[in-house]
Order: sequence, then structure tokens, then C-alpha cells
Amino acid sequence: MADVSDGQVPALPDDLINAAKAEIQKAMSGALNQSTNLVHAPPEQSPSEEGLTYVDPIQDPYGKAIKYLEQHNILQLFQVSLLCNHAFLMRDFV
Repeated sequence: MADVSDGQVPALPDDLINAAKAEIQKAMSGALNQSTNLVHAPPEQSPSEEGLTYVDPIQDPYGKAIKYLEQHNILQLFQVSLLCNHAFLMRDFV
């Protein structure tokens, strides 16, 4: 192994430098081709998407959620919880 304590970097053989340049050029060329193919390639559909149909989004998701909560008596749980919390917080002011 060469001594590099004086800050001098030992010279590398030209054939090693040329081989490294060729390998880097090959890798960069391959990466460029792959990125170009990704940009210009049409999107592929996965097999799971072939039989699916588009469903329009719900027009009023908030209202639908509130109706669901009311139908299943879930909204009342939150209302009772809020009242209890409010009463607990207001106990010092009474």
C-alpha cells in the first residue's frame, strides 16, 4: 500500500482509470435510458384494476357521516361526553 501521509495521492494506472470511466459511462447511459422509458411509457394497469368501475364521490360526506352517527346512536355518545367535560370544566366557576 502506498504511503499517503504527505498528502500526495499515488497515480493510478491508465487502464484502471479508463475501465472506471467506461463503467461509469455504461451505468449513466443505462440510467438515462430507464428514466426516458419511464417518462414516455404509457401507464400500465394492474390486473386488479381491470374489472373496476369508477364510482362518483359522495356529494355531502359530512352530512352522510352525521346521519350514520345519528342512526347508530353514536352521536349521542359524543354529545353526552361533551356535556360531562363541559360540566367538569365549569365546576370551578359555579
